[in-house]
Amino acid sequence: MQRTRTKLTTLALVALVALASVAGAAVATAEEAPATRGTAGDTGQTEPQRGECERPPGHRFPFIRFHMNVAADAIGITVVELARSLADGMTIAEVAEANGVAVADVIAALSAPLHRKIDALVEKGCIDAETAAELKAGVTARFTEFVNNGPPDRECRPEGGLGQPIRTLFSSAADAIGIETMELVRLLADGESISSVAEANGVDVADVIAAMVAPAHTLIDRLVAEGCIDADAGERMKAKITERITELVEKTDLGQGRPRFRRR
Repeated sequence: MQRTRTKLTTLALVALVALASVAGAAVATAEEAPATRGTAGDTGQTEPQRGECERPPGHRFPFIRFHMNVAADAIGITVVELARSLADGMTIAEVAEANGVAVADVIAALSAPLHRKIDALVEKGCIDAETAAELKAGVTARFTEFVNNGPPDRECRPEGGLGQPIRTLFSSAADAIGIETMELVRLLADGESISSVAEANGVDVADVIAAMVAPAHTLIDRLVAEGCIDADAGERMKAKITERITELVEKTDLGQGRPRFRRR
């Protein structure tokens, strides 16, 4: 009995790890979104209080375990049965179909908790309705992909994501401007922006932005070439990264602490 219980626990852990790629990415999509705030004039809501829109601490393992339970409940089987099937190489869609359950119902059940979280952000005025719709679509798309096809190849999940540490961005900017990184940091601490430093040194701000986004764009090109994402998705990702870096170079408070990107 003890050996059987240990084996089933192992199967469950295998399935939890398999779900990590999609569930972790989906919760990140919803949790990292807050920052586009409405005003009383255009939403009928008051400005959210400090902290209400901040990303909550991540607890990935409980989150994944929760969604294992949601999927199993939607299919009408136990978590251990679902774990065993996933460990045997089945997809969640195949498990659902084998049990006479519509795949769309399982996807809806998995997406629902995050959709509710996104709705709550709208109610608090953290994001607008258009942003919420985009986030919901992204969450549903991620779960749809995973339920039907399983987790993506590890090669399609770049370590550390597409973003760069702020110190790396500063170094790229300083190199493009032609000054030392610490000199740029000193000027930013004095209230300058990256764009104003570039202009003072006779460097086109567009060239600085290009240097800062280049590593992420190169990685996106690799993901497209390897079939991890399609060309249209790659272009959208490049545009978003360029937009955020363009906002960053105009900020005059970069020397006052860690800058935060606005999520749209």
